[in-house]
Amino acid sequence: MSKQMKIDLSTIPKVKVEKKSISKKWKQALQEYCDKESLTTGSMTGYCVCGSMEYCDLCEGSDKDLPCVKAILELAKKKKFKINDKDYNFEKLLEDL
Repeated sequence: MSKQMKIDLSTIPKVKVEKKSISKKWKQALQEYCDKESLTTGSMTGYCVCGSMEYCDLCEGSDKDLPCVKAILELAKKKKFKINDKDYNFEKLLEDL
């Protein structure tokens, strides 16, 4: 018969799993894009700033820091859409999302 070994799990080192976060520079650029779009397609109240009502349902107010970015990232998370923060083609991003 073979013997069973007991393994002490407390001796196994924990592995840190780092979550990749979207860069600050990319977020700022996306917000600037949305702000620019608001001058041509959105309302001056900050609602529908990006020209798409779908994101505004998730927006918590244009008086907060990066409201459009937060709404767009929340929608991407819900749809399990992977955002490439190296790509600055925001128009395509909003179309694909």
